[in-house]
Amino acid sequence: MFPRIIFEVAVVNPELLHQILVPASIMFLVGIVSTLVLWSKRKKTSHKLDVDTPFAIKPAVKFSAFFLAVLLLQHFSHMHLGYHGLYAVSLISGLADVERLPCPLRRWHSAGR
Repeated sequence: MFPRIIFEVAVVNPELLHQILVPASIMFLVGIVSTLVLWSKRKKTSHKLDVDTPFAIKPAVKFSAFFLAVLLLQHFSHMHLGYHGLYAVSLISGLADVERLPCPLRRWHSAGR
């Protein structure tokens, strides 16, 4: 996820790249190291994986509703809380990996906020 965010920022707003490159890279490396440590300590057991159809409508509707809620929350928090509302929206959108925040960040950074 972090390399993708770095790429998005590099494409959308290259001036902001130098501010997020080190923190995002550190978070990426911590994630990789933790994954490797946990992977090496796993117990090798075989489990039967129950996979539902990928065309199920219910999970798609749930994700769409959550994405819409994040968009609305972002809009209202920006209207009422300004830049400080970004933290609350970041927390909520981070729960579902909804990357709706790079565009407002680009606009706010360009406006000098």
